[in-house]
Amino acid sequence: MWLDRIFGVLHRSVRYVVLLAVFAAIWTIWNAAPTPAQQIQAYSIAPSFPDSPARGPENATGLVLWNTGFPTIGPPSPSPALAILKGLAVRGWDVMSINRPTADGSWTTVGQQHVSTLIGQVVNAQQSGYGRVVLAGDTLGASIALEAADRKPVYGVIAFAPARAKGNSQAADNARYTLAQIKGINAERVFVALAGEDTPSNSNQTTALRQVLDARKSPYVLVDSWPLGANGDRLTPFLPFANCGITFLDPNLRLRTSEFHCYHDELGVALAAAGETLNGANAVWLGYDARSAQIILVITRPTGSGLAADYFLGTDILDRQNTYIAHSVPARWTGNVLSFGTPPALSVTLQPDQTSGFWQIKENGSRGSLTGTLTLLAATK
Repeated sequence: MWLDRIFGVLHRSVRYVVLLAVFAAIWTIWNAAPTPAQQIQAYSIAPSFPDSPARGPENATGLVLWNTGFPTIGPPSPSPALAILKGLAVRGWDVMSINRPTADGSWTTVGQQHVSTLIGQVVNAQQSGYGRVVLAGDTLGASIALEAADRKPVYGVIAFAPARAKGNSQAADNARYTLAQIKGINAERVFVALAGEDTPSNSNQTTALRQVLDARKSPYVLVDSWPLGANGDRLTPFLPFANCGITFLDPNLRLRTSEFHCYHDELGVALAAAGETLNGANAVWLGYDARSAQIILVITRPTGSGLAADYFLGTDILDRQNTYIAHSVPARWTGNVLSFGTPPALSVTLQPDQTSGFWQIKENGSRGSLTGTLTLLAATK
């Protein structure tokens, strides 16, 4: 399956742990005191990732409620947003998927039924002891999450390509409605990712959305710079932004009440993980491995004999601790290509991609091979 290819498989001893008591408690939350919408049609809820069992309100960092997009029922559609959810699940969050009943109708009828049901689920979750609730969704699910957060305060929202109506002909109306929703949203942290076709270079949507988010005076992430179709057909380019979203939602991270910039605002976290500083540095790059979104940090410093590089590989999107660090290895520039390492054990090249503006990194050596995309954050070359 595509999830196995992207995320890999967790340890079998974790996969087969069944916390029946915790699941029973969560099941009670969603079946107690049904809302009018629940009385009309049956909704169901289940862990999004069975290999990351629910911990319950006393032990979980918080609860994520995931609403899939179109169609309205069935297993989660292959949305790139699931990369964030999987990362949160292995970092201590309870992540639950809501299966909505199949129903015909408009946003003002069936759509509002879904919103009312979600609000009821938030109330029940908060009353059960979850101190942090994140509402997440893709397309229609994102619009449901935003609308619910307009009416009920929550810790966070993850809105991926929000769209209350399906079809490219509805894009303008979806954009206007999303702006209105975000103006009134009641969430501490907001992560919004727009699909590729929602952000053409001549569109004013991104500018308008950023203005609305700025006016809220709360932390937010707006992802608008990657090629993705609304149906999630370009997952791999989103993985770095997924890791950014995981960092952004970490309650232990103190944030400014403004935009959180992926890559740039992640630097402090990466430096702390590597035990690094920028003392004496003349250039620093931060990015991710292309396969697993493993954090990559490169720092160069001048030495008496030339140039040296520090090379750090941190955790990946599944929080696996396969870290590696090489300190003060010889480095040199050849044109616009930086190479460093101690061949044949370690050989790394880093060069700019003139098209994207990012830097491409390649590693070869006894550890195997690695490719990734980095951003140059500071340089005095």
